[in-house]
Amino acid sequence: MAGWGGVKKKQEEAGEKLRGGKTAPAPKLRADATPKAAPLDPRRGGSVGSNWVQMRAQVSQKRDRVKGRVRAGQRGGDAQESGGGALGGAPQALSESRELTRTVAMDCEMVGVGSGGQKSVLARVCIINNYGSVLLDEFCRPAERVTDFRTEVSGIRPADLKEAPSFDVVQEKVRELLRGRTLVGHALSNDLRALQMKHPKQNVRDTARYTPFRVALPSGRVRPRALRELAAEQLGLEIQHGEHSPLDDARAALYLYHKHRQRWETSVIESREGKGRGASSGKGCATHPVHGSLGSAGYAEGMVTLE
Repeated sequence: MAGWGGVKKKQEEAGEKLRGGKTAPAPKLRADATPKAAPLDPRRGGSVGSNWVQMRAQVSQKRDRVKGRVRAGQRGGDAQESGGGALGGAPQALSESRELTRTVAMDCEMVGVGSGGQKSVLARVCIINNYGSVLLDEFCRPAERVTDFRTEVSGIRPADLKEAPSFDVVQEKVRELLRGRTLVGHALSNDLRALQMKHPKQNVRDTARYTPFRVALPSGRVRPRALRELAAEQLGLEIQHGEHSPLDDARAALYLYHKHRQRWETSVIESREGKGRGASSGKGCATHPVHGSLGSAGYAEGMVTLE
């Protein structure tokens, strides 16, 4: 490659030739001059102004928030099982389908009646299908005068119950939705008691009574864990901060069941088979408490799972 002195000499010679032809001489290059770079396109990775940087950061943050909301209802991987990572907010529906599926989840909110509001009665019930979409979300007007609305937890206010349907009307709607279906929830015995209903034990999936979700005490007894804890640890979801939402609680219980469905149903089948052998031999069989089976129809449903 020619040195800088050679380039300068050629340019001087070219200038002499131009002057001989009465043409303006070519400008001389300074020894310290460098070619001026063309403006760089920020889309191609060039230098950018402060406005572009700010706008790109805002777009990136918005994209991350959207991705976080999508993942919130679908997570359940190793990080969530160990409780790692930031919580993903409230659970969302996995589909907009309002199909009455063979598996449904339910959660109720109660208010207090009687002296000191000690007796619990139904004030709101929410039922969702297997995809987390709402099938029923209705307030219920108690027959007795409410003495404690428990608003800080239940979220129920006097105005919510003023024009609400009667207990009998709501109870019949619930009965029709639950008939012949697998029911998922947390501490369902409380909800069913408030509804003054029973549901076949073999069709109940209660996350408060599923053995892997329970905690062993030093005394040897076990206690259920709070749904809020399970949702955060297992699903990375955040619920029950302040007033409870029966929709959020029902979805959290349902998605816990989705995540552990295979192991749960396997233990149910083994429990039933063990009880059958014990009954045929006339001896009891010790098994951990589980609640029935979906049966062959349940496995044919094509259930959404988070695993």
